[in-house]
Amino acid sequence: APLPIPTPIPTPTSSGNTWALSASGVGPLTLGRTWGQLAADPTIALDGDLAGCSTVFLMVPGYQIAVGFSGSQGDVARDRAVRFVDVQASEGAIGTPVLGESGVTLGSTAAAVEKAYPGGTWAVPAFNPEMDRIYVVDGGAAPITFGFAGDVVTGVVVGERDLAYEFCG
Repeated sequence: APLPIPTPIPTPTSSGNTWALSASGVGPLTLGRTWGQLAADPTIALDGDLAGCSTVFLMVPGYQIAVGFSGSQGDVARDRAVRFVDVQASEGAIGTPVLGESGVTLGSTAAAVEKAYPGGTWAVPAFNPEMDRIYVVDGGAAPITFGFAGDVVTGVVVGERDLAYEFCG
């Protein structure tokens, strides 16, 4: 069933415990970092048993993060690099600790996103029925895609996201 349309939250101006959103990734989950580098990072709880997966889900209260890795199952797991980071609000949760330098976060309005990231393109998502529309901006290093339910941001993807052939986590 589709998620209920959440109520917009005021765009926060600062927060001490947020992961920054940029065209490089979300917090320490940056494009190009390898599984080995992420596994050694104490701020990320990666399960070593999932090292061979192409997409790994990290569950955090209020949201989930999908991290997609390059390569295939035959590649050395610790050398596989992050190719996308996808942050989605869990049902009923909004205002999660993902905050861009622009002040846009999950729960921000479309107007706030357009103001912070002018010149983006609106589209209908190809494979996510929980989102009514998406707004894609050129982040320089990688595209940033904001997903919306109604007028509210419910997900953000940094990098080129595709349908994963396997999920772990």
